[in-house]
Amino acid sequence: MQAGFFSWYQDYPAPSDFIDPLLSCGSFVHDSPGNLNDAEFCDPRIDAQARQALSLEQADPAQAAARWAAVDRELTGRAPWVPLYNPRDLTVLSARVGNYQFHPYWNVLIDQLWVR
Repeated sequence: MQAGFFSWYQDYPAPSDFIDPLLSCGSFVHDSPGNLNDAEFCDPRIDAQARQALSLEQADPAQAAARWAAVDRELTGRAPWVPLYNPRDLTVLSARVGNYQFHPYWNVLIDQLWVR
């Protein structure tokens, strides 16, 4: 396909949860309705860089972040997909609500709120 809509929400906020399931050689399953790699993108060199970044996450998080940033720049330059928009959320609270906490994946942590 040349253009279309695709939505992905990560299981957890980490670079590997976008790149590995959506833009790796291993995620491309030719002629399969279960293929998540709609761009049909496969670059073994980028896959190797992603594996290296993932392997550094426990021992050297700063170095891993720098490696993930390099992988991101490489993918952005190759443009296997181009985002149409990034969703935003708006939370409106009453003055009676306290202990509002925001989570980047779950949004409002309802179990943490209290109402006066």
